[in-house]
Amino acid sequence: MVRLRTLKEALRGRLESFSGRMILGMLAVHAALLPLLFGGVIYIVQRGYEAQFVDNVRSQAYVISLALGSDPLGPQAQALLEDLSLSGRVLYAEVVDRRTGEVVAAAPQPGMSHPFREDFFFGQGGDEIYHIALPLSAPDGRPLELHLGYDETPTRQQIALAYRRALYIGLAYIVLTLVLVALVSAQVTRSLDRVRQASRAIASGRFDQSLDLRSHVREVDSLAKDLEDMRRTLVDLAAALEYQALHDPLTGLSNRAHFYDRLHQAIAASRRSGEPFTLLLVDLDRFKEINDTHGHQVGDLLIQQVAARLRHVIRESDLAARLGGDEFALLLLGADKEGGLRIARKVLDQLNAPFFIRGLELRVGASVGLSVYPHHGSDEESLIRCADISMYEAKSSGQGVQVCRMCILPENGPSAASLMGQPERDPAPTV
Repeated sequence: MVRLRTLKEALRGRLESFSGRMILGMLAVHAALLPLLFGGVIYIVQRGYEAQFVDNVRSQAYVISLALGSDPLGPQAQALLEDLSLSGRVLYAEVVDRRTGEVVAAAPQPGMSHPFREDFFFGQGGDEIYHIALPLSAPDGRPLELHLGYDETPTRQQIALAYRRALYIGLAYIVLTLVLVALVSAQVTRSLDRVRQASRAIASGRFDQSLDLRSHVREVDSLAKDLEDMRRTLVDLAAALEYQALHDPLTGLSNRAHFYDRLHQAIAASRRSGEPFTLLLVDLDRFKEINDTHGHQVGDLLIQQVAARLRHVIRESDLAARLGGDEFALLLLGADKEGGLRIARKVLDQLNAPFFIRGLELRVGASVGLSVYPHHGSDEESLIRCADISMYEAKSSGQGVQVCRMCILPENGPSAASLMGQPERDPAPTV
């Protein structure tokens, strides 16, 4: 019972598939059209054979009547009748007196019984003999009639052979059609399966690879092209969304989330390589005053120019981020304290220079706090806290740049010197 149910479900699933529907449809179409088509062809062929048989028989009978001549009862006529009976096509040949119905001349027909009844079409009478009569004249003036009986069996055999050949051709046609339908549907099904798999991959978020779904079926190829266009649109949209998620919309710099992610990666890389890196926190000094005096549009333009100058200062491998408002961060990979100080001074030079916005000359200035991994911290929180404290010290003292005064490491964690594989030493001096 379970096997029968499984077989029914498998059969139903097969019939509900594209190839199953095509094969079933072709069978239905052929079941409706083939009987009409081949029946019509066979009917025409059969009537052709029958008409050809009747024409040939009537022509030959007329020729025979002429060959009997004016003496149908003479020895030459008797010899002709015997030759006809021996030919195989004529079953009997006889000359009959039309007045009395007496057979006056005939070829020997042992065991042959043939009640004569003239036929006008093939198969009339159902005796498989085509009877035909032609008038003759005897020398003494008696009215005579030539009776011939032609065998219909060869023609019936030809018709039966035509039936069998038509049946074979029909079966071969059906089989060939089903094979072609199966091949075409399999090709279309494979293409549709590839399109389905590609659409599932896109739906699951895996759309980073181009789709090679070319097909010889125009509709499937168009669908594949539309799917590829949709994939490219999604790639562009995903890239745009990722960019928006990781970058500040006003300046195009990295945002706070991207900055924290890159800082985490930098710590992991430095732990493996042993190379230091420097973190700079930059805060504008007079931005609030400018923003309140000249409006938010001027403030936004100023922030954009500040971002452009920060990009100009750092390398491509470094990171500039806007943490919010007028606060920025620079992540200098591979830079020690001296390298960080050098970049910090360039930042001050750039930001202390005047900005020209809408005909206004604006001077904003900045304060920079500096911390170095691993000397001033071994995790994100300690490095940022150290740089933030140093930045506020620089702002309050007016020095511009301030290096973290002490190492800030987690409790019970390794010292900065041990992380660098160096002996313990005093904290870096303040600049």
